[in-house]
Amino acid sequence: MLLALDTSGDVCSLAFGDGKTVLAEYHFYHKMNLMRRVTEVFDKLLTDCGKTVGDIEGVVVSLGPGSFTGLRIGLTMGKMLAFTENISVVGVPTCEALALSALPRDCDYICALIHARKGEVYMQLFNGGGDNLSDCEVTNVADLGDKLPAGKIYFCGNGAAANGEELRKMFPDALFAPEYDTFARGAALLKRGSELIAQGKTDDPARIAPLYVKKPTPVVKLEERLRNSR
Repeated sequence: MLLALDTSGDVCSLAFGDGKTVLAEYHFYHKMNLMRRVTEVFDKLLTDCGKTVGDIEGVVVSLGPGSFTGLRIGLTMGKMLAFTENISVVGVPTCEALALSALPRDCDYICALIHARKGEVYMQLFNGGGDNLSDCEVTNVADLGDKLPAGKIYFCGNGAAANGEELRKMFPDALFAPEYDTFARGAALLKRGSELIAQGKTDDPARIAPLYVKKPTPVVKLEERLRNSR
């Protein structure tokens, strides 16, 4: 049985199952109390499934991009479980989990968008079957009209919800995920993670790291100060 957790955004998702069957999947909104909430929900998840930590055979974590603090909390929890229980850990990019959550869809492309800051998103493109067509990148919303191919596009992720009005003007025929389904689902992470583990594509718990895509703001500011001081 596998535990999957996404802590990359404002809504977190945890799921427990074997990749084909989901025993439980819990989502919760947090605000500045993620560490406490995620451990509470983790305990409740196992209790409601009638399981213990010893029943976890592998852990799947969302790699990002997303909240820098949230990603670190999720990765730390995954690493701790991998080390203490001697189990496998595997990371899945958040945009990939968003695309999997969108399937099946009658569209040519799936575009996963994660909010970065006002007018800016993390973007990754997939075909209608969920296969990856591009690397994840950070871009201005206004530039998506030139970046994305012609065809019917399904937009998903909180970046799509936050910029829906502008996107609808640029892509009048596009489809959009409903506002209640804008985060990476634990069930999608379970499915992808179970496939990777079955293929032997696990991660080293000592080396697995968040997919930031861009540098954290404190790092950027520090580098600017160092350059200006020379």
